[in-house]
Amino acid sequence: TPLLTDTRISALRAAGVKVASISLDGASAATHDRIRGIPGHQAATLAAIERLRRHGITVQVNTVVMQETVEELPAVLRLARDAGASIWELFFLVHVGRGQALGELTPDENEDVCHFLVDASCYGLVVRTVEAPFFRRVVAQRESGDGSAPGSLYARLAKRLRAELGEPLSRSRAQT
Repeated sequence: TPLLTDTRISALRAAGVKVASISLDGASAATHDRIRGIPGHQAATLAAIERLRRHGITVQVNTVVMQETVEELPAVLRLARDAGASIWELFFLVHVGRGQALGELTPDENEDVCHFLVDASCYGLVVRTVEAPFFRRVVAQRESGDGSAPGSLYARLAKRLRAELGEPLSRSRAQT
């Protein structure tokens, strides 16, 4: 928002705000700006994250998981991490209201994304989900070594994750 100026952020910090959520839905400006409907929005979003951090506010990046964004998730994580976000919260598309015009994932694709998110949580950010209670099951299965093998979407995302961010930095920080 253009209203998120340094003066306003200072006032928010003085009022006790410690964490702010910023939506980043695509790794490319074309994807993000199209989803948000505002030309130049991705650049403004990344600048807002930097301003919030400069004022000592922890940043949570929110991303909608849908057909249009799923292949960009590894690069979105890189952008969020490079911008200094501490939390990556992924909203699984609920196909109602405005969401009816967007492409939801299949159950198998949602499962693959959850496996990818467990891997993604090893790169310094806390990873959590909204509208995806099955994420808890995938995290538990991965921790115990049980469960089925992920599919082809997972394989693509995992390969891109390593290409974008290299080897994992830590144990999983998947928040359930």
